This record gives sequence, C-alpha cells and structure tokens, in this order.
Amino acid sequence: MNKTFVKYLSIFSYYVAPILLAVISLLYPDKEFFKLLWEWSLYLIIFIVFIKPIALVFGFKKILSYMFLRRQFWVLSFYFAFFHTAGFIYIMKLYSIEDYLWLDNYLFWWAVAMIWMFILYITSNNFSVKLLKANWKKLQYITYPTLFLVVLHVAVLKHEYAWYFLLLTVFVILKTLEYKNVKIKIPYLSDIL
Repeated sequence: MNKTFVKYLSIFSYYVAPILLAVISLLYPDKEFFKLLWEWSLYLIIFIVFIKPIALVFGFKKILSYMFLRRQFWVLSFYFAFFHTAGFIYIMKLYSIEDYLWLDNYLFWWAVAMIWMFILYITSNNFSVKLLKANWKKLQYITYPTLFLVVLHVAVLKHEYAWYFLLLTVFVILKTLEYKNVKIKIPYLSDIL
C-alpha cells in the first residue's frame, strides 16, 4: 500500500471530513442528506468488520492488505454517524431524554450505538494504542456488538428484520469460520483478491 495514499486518507479522515461534514450539515440541514450519512456509516462499519473474516476464510491476500486502514475508515464512519445523529436530533427536535427510552424504541439503540462508536472513535489514534497497550485491542472488540446495535437501530426503525438478521448471521458464520481457522479456496477469485 502506498504510504502517500495512507497519509492523505488519514488527513482526510481525521481533519477534512469532519470540517466538510460540519459545513454541509450547517448550510444544508436536509433529512435526505442525514439519511445518506447513515448509509455511508453503515457500509463502512460492514466493511470494517467483514474485511478480516472474508480475507482470512477465503484467502484473499490482497484484501488483507487493506486491514490496516480500518482505523481511518472507523473514524470516517463515526463522523458520518455523528452528523447523521446531530442532524436528526436537530430536525426532529429530539431534545428530551424520554425520546430515547424503552428497548422497543429505535432511538434507544441509536443512542447506545453512538456511545460505543464514540468510545471507539476517541481510542482510534496512536496515543490511545500506546496508553492502553494490550487493552486497546480488547477495547476494539466492542466493534462487533456496535455492529449489532447499529443494525438493530435500523431494523427497529424500518420494521425490516430479515435483511439485518441475514447480515448478522453471515457475520457470525464468517467469524466462526475465521476462529476455527477454516480456509475455503475459491478458484481464480482467491488468486485475484
């Protein structure tokens, strides 16, 4: 991987994206834009959690080389989710704590997911890695339940559980195969990816 690309991706993820998203959110507070930010955040989270098991189980060595970019993608995912959250709090006037209570409320799962995403966000830097040492890696495991919370938020909101259940099922199967060190060779594809 080109070091210049990684450097510019880091600059974009940590500095340019939040400024750009803040400016757009303030100048163009549109519900559709904030929905789009949620989609981008979800896609990045899916990429982040699926890249390792897919690469290891199916032997996609080239894809494995992108794993070290997960931190930058997580930061981007957090910014997309943060501005999605801030935008909808503003547009829908969700200022009361009562708006977020109850387990059957999609806002409850949204709030919990954002808290966990924030914890992962503030520890997505070299200082935290040095400070937390071995505990940093343990802390990063909350990415997996965060995926569950984000998916649950959307499933409860849309009342569409099948697709999200399928997504989580595929993830659990892939992680189990990765844990058991199962290798599935796909002819031609394993050589390309």
